[in-house]
Amino acid sequence: MKYLIHTDLKLKYGSIPRLTDAMETMVPFLGAQGWTLIGAYHAIVGSFNQVTHFWEVEDLNCIPAALAAAQSTPGVMEIVERFADYVVEENLQLVTRMPYSP
Repeated sequence: MKYLIHTDLKLKYGSIPRLTDAMETMVPFLGAQGWTLIGAYHAIVGSFNQVTHFWEVEDLNCIPAALAAAQSTPGVMEIVERFADYVVEENLQLVTRMPYSP
């Protein structure tokens, strides 16, 4: 069974370029941990400081494994720690597709 990780990030205004730079490292890192980025979106109407990611994992153990790997991978933990400078709020949900979903 495939699972989706849905993240909503509320950023400080003007921080989308900082997140974009960080994710250039984080996407391949998480990919090596079994996470596949399905899509990344930010609002063009509404809350301009909101970013949504959808990740797919096949094994729920990928979630704690990625967190553990981040702590021991040079450069990655520094990126995660800098999120505190511009990420105001992060909501993470583990979801699965509804039967009618493509």
